[in-house]
Amino acid sequence: MKIIEDVDTFARQHRRCVATIGKFDGVHLGHQLILKQLKQKAMELQVPSMAIVIEPHPEEFFARNPQDCPARISEFDEKLQLIADQGADYAFKLRFDEALCRLTAQEYVEKILVKGLGISALIIGSDFRFGYQRQGDFTLLQELGRRYDFAVIETESCDHNGVR
Repeated sequence: MKIIEDVDTFARQHRRCVATIGKFDGVHLGHQLILKQLKQKAMELQVPSMAIVIEPHPEEFFARNPQDCPARISEFDEKLQLIADQGADYAFKLRFDEALCRLTAQEYVEKILVKGLGISALIIGSDFRFGYQRQGDFTLLQELGRRYDFAVIETESCDHNGVR
């Protein structure tokens, strides 16, 4: 798996990809199911698969005191190894900082997902929120997907012993 930290690096090598976005803390069974879905869609479309990993966690960025944050299950390098073990072609370290926080939902999609990564499809949970003050949601992603020619696919739900 190749790790990138800026979209220009990826854009110089590839025009399209299938992506998913998350913190991927622990790469639990639900994450594994999403990464399997990601790999399958990428193979179907014959483009690379990409896990966009948010770093640091938004909770850490906004916390006034580090003790207020939930403990991490896995550190960034460990997450990358766990994601690689699931077969993703790329991991993109999406730096959660003040500049990212200020992007509107539309700017987030245009700058990062469309112009930067050239996504063909985005696999995401229906509860995903993004953009300035979390204004973007699944419905907006679907609308922007139609406008910018990428599919928005809801993640499969992982149930274990009747619990999501």
